[in-house]
Amino acid sequence: MIVPDDLLDAPERARLSVEDFMLLAKSGALDSFTKSELIDGDIYVMNAQFSPHARVKSRLALALGIQLHQLGSDFEAWTEVAIHAAPDSMPEPDIVVTRWRGKNAVPADTIALIVEVSETTRRIDLGRKAAIYAAAGVAEYWVVDLRKDRVRCHTKPDATGYAMVGEVLFGDVLEAATIPGIRIDTRTFVA
Repeated sequence: MIVPDDLLDAPERARLSVEDFMLLAKSGALDSFTKSELIDGDIYVMNAQFSPHARVKSRLALALGIQLHQLGSDFEAWTEVAIHAAPDSMPEPDIVVTRWRGKNAVPADTIALIVEVSETTRRIDLGRKAAIYAAAGVAEYWVVDLRKDRVRCHTKPDATGYAMVGEVLFGDVLEAATIPGIRIDTRTFVA
């Protein structure tokens, strides 16, 4: 018997919730992966980080931490921590500037700035992750684009994305819009 195409149902995609993802992680089901994160209900396994990525992430986290301390801020710069951004999204950004001192994933409403250092993940960092962070109300989001020697700076979030997107070229000074006094010399990214 031949079934007409319009009667065939397409298979539905099962999307995970943060709770599902946490159960998988706690059960050890994700242990064989170096790093994984939940984005819009999908599990992404991240690539290994090599020297340029690690160098920029480390230098930027250190500079942010020092400046936050010097400003007497109650924010801290953390690296690779899970954030609870939506019921179906728990990414692990490269750097999170937060006031959070609790346990478990960092709530999005405690975050002033998220940074992704991007080389092989530009499409998702500038696409799906930007949309998730904006919808979660993260005030500022930087994507350090190692392939184009620039930082894309996103501000003014709402449910549809970031209303403002600027660009700072490597070699120029990067200033935080949400934390007055934070100034990063991007020359250290390439030195």
